[in-house]
Order: sequence, then structure tokens, then C-alpha cells
Amino acid sequence: MRPATNQADFFLTSWGLMLLEGRDAIYSQIWLLIIPAICIALIMLAFTFVGDGLRDALDPMMKGQA
Repeated sequence: MRPATNQADFFLTSWGLMLLEGRDAIYSQIWLLIIPAICIALIMLAFTFVGDGLRDALDPMMKGQA
């Protein structure tokens, strides 16, 4: 676990930090690595689908194609 530089930083967390902390326990507690990795993958897929939907809806060159 990374050391906190100040008190406000101590309460911050991220999925990347969760993956880093889960790296040490990968063989005994696999869910510490799998759950944040699945969440990251799902969020990236969601952003991809939203971006594709916006492009399809807003791109005037795609209107005539199907």
C-alpha cells in the first residue's frame, strides 16, 4: 500500500490502487484483483458503446448508410 502524503490523500482510492493492492494477494484472494479489473473493463465497454452511439446519431455522413 502506498503511504499517504497528507490526511486528505489517505481517504482517496482508485481502481488502479485497488489492483496494485490486490497484486500481492493474487494467489490467496483472487477477487481483490478480479473485481476491479472487471469493473474497469465494463466501464471501458460502456464508454465505447456510448461513443459509437453518439457517432451514429451525429455523423451526417453515416445517415445514408445502413
